[in-house]
Amino acid sequence: SSPFGSASLSPKVVYKEIADSETVRLAAANALGMSLSEFGRPRIKLIDETSIMIFEIQGDAPVKAQHKADALINALNRQLDALRADEIARRAKVVEDSLQSYRANLKEARERVLTHQERTGVLSMLYLAKPFIPYEYARRLHGGAPGTWRSWLQHVRNVASDPGDTAAFLWHLLRDRRLASRKFPSIIVRPRTNRFSLDFHSEQQPNFASRVTLGPGRDALDMPRLHVDWRHTEWDIRTVRSALDLFAADVRTSGIGTYHYDRDALESEVLRDGAYGGHHLGTARMGTDRRTSVVDADGRVHGVRNLHVAGGAIFPTSSQANPTLTIVALAVRLADHLKVELAREAQVATPHAA
Repeated sequence: SSPFGSASLSPKVVYKEIADSETVRLAAANALGMSLSEFGRPRIKLIDETSIMIFEIQGDAPVKAQHKADALINALNRQLDALRADEIARRAKVVEDSLQSYRANLKEARERVLTHQERTGVLSMLYLAKPFIPYEYARRLHGGAPGTWRSWLQHVRNVASDPGDTAAFLWHLLRDRRLASRKFPSIIVRPRTNRFSLDFHSEQQPNFASRVTLGPGRDALDMPRLHVDWRHTEWDIRTVRSALDLFAADVRTSGIGTYHYDRDALESEVLRDGAYGGHHLGTARMGTDRRTSVVDADGRVHGVRNLHVAGGAIFPTSSQANPTLTIVALAVRLADHLKVELAREAQVATPHAA
């Protein structure tokens, strides 16, 4: 497996193991024309709560020790470059395998969706509204596949032949979604075929390998662009599969119907729908252990008295729903905490008259 694929180890720990490996030490020794025993073994120390690694190596003289250190660092960088290239190749293969599975099921899925939509004017209307709705919702409705003139004309005819249901749905949308003080949470359409699709939401396991870093280039506001390295684990797919199996069994046992899904295509479907429109959370997670978290329960960065963080970055886990209200609540909570702290500091700093 990839040395960069661990979700439980800190990158520093991985780098330390690689730097101390025989492969790297032998490459450094060969660069200096030494044997492995002559080169020796470095002492590597990790500094807690930082990204600093300290290398110590012995030499007959300071200049020789420096040459050994330089050779070791160069060998480590070459090994890391090779491992990164291997990781990129591995991930590219996984993506390509997923895409092939997705393509194999896309045509069949499109035909099923098209047949289903053609029997319901409301769904055909939603299909025709694809250019005017947000990207992630359009992908959920249509799978990201481009439409053809034939399909567009079929949907136009379908809407025209089903004016009653279409008008009733538009009234429902206006009354319960646009004008109501307490808005209807979603769009519900009862298909004539009595066949429904299932849209599931699941919580992803916290994954140390997923991260957000500064990328090359700047955006329209002249801020550094972010590079999102989103990853998933086998456990993420397994929990979804287990939930769907339980749901299918419950539907079958109750006698209300049946539920079918393609177990082999599940991972590609999750990856297709999971990589867009997401909420990237937990990059500075909250906790009591400085080894596994960045801020404490008050949002204060461990070891820094006057630095606090409020936002989705401090989520220990992601949940599955939109995080906006929780982010606002955390910001208000932090504001109240800082207000009390600043008042206490001002009271201590103000001299009292005798």
